[in-house]
Amino acid sequence: MASGQQVDSPARDIRFAFPSVPVKLLAPERLIPIYALGVVGAFLQITGAQWDVSAHILGIVETFFTPAHTVLYTGIGMVAIASLSGLVLRTNMAARGKLSPSFFRGVSIAAFGTALQIIAAPIDFWWHSTYGFDPFLFTPAHSLLIVGMIIGGVGMLIGCMRLLRARRAGEELPGPPRLVNLVPGIVILGLAAVWAQLNFLGYWATDITGMAYTFGYCSIRNSAPSSALL
Repeated sequence: MASGQQVDSPARDIRFAFPSVPVKLLAPERLIPIYALGVVGAFLQITGAQWDVSAHILGIVETFFTPAHTVLYTGIGMVAIASLSGLVLRTNMAARGKLSPSFFRGVSIAAFGTALQIIAAPIDFWWHSTYGFDPFLFTPAHSLLIVGMIIGGVGMLIGCMRLLRARRAGEELPGPPRLVNLVPGIVILGLAAVWAQLNFLGYWATDITGMAYTFGYCSIRNSAPSSALL
């Protein structure tokens, strides 16, 4: 082998065989779509939760796998994907110095909320498999789901508001103009989602009957009227 000759490693060959994949996924232009995905997911979560409450009040829920749960957990999945993508993008952009870390505070907050919900999902399934379909909001699994939902929604809203402030201040945001122009609409949807989530938090915090059922300080039958389960 001649002196100075370089031999490409397998990792180097793979990197150059698919150069567009990491570039496209980790491009700064993905920042706005990430927050858009997260906000839509947060909105779906509260939509599914309210739908589930209505179904339980009407007494038409028979299994864990319902359309309302599908919408709810689809929203959780969307926020999870957005949060993970945002954290990966933050790591990549921090190394290159292309985007301010303040743009990623929202996904960091939302990631924590999503983690709570991922933990709560199997607990929710186990709880209802063991104790039945209780008509209460204030149970361990529901509490984790609700708190995680609100943290995720607030996190995504904080990130979107940061984008909006940057746009109004004349800062250059990554992405084509038509994408940047969607930022106010994304913020409006985020505000609607968080407003609905905070209302839902009020139902949870005042579910006295559910607290009695969960902590067992009085006898509560599952047929007792109260808020519905998630």
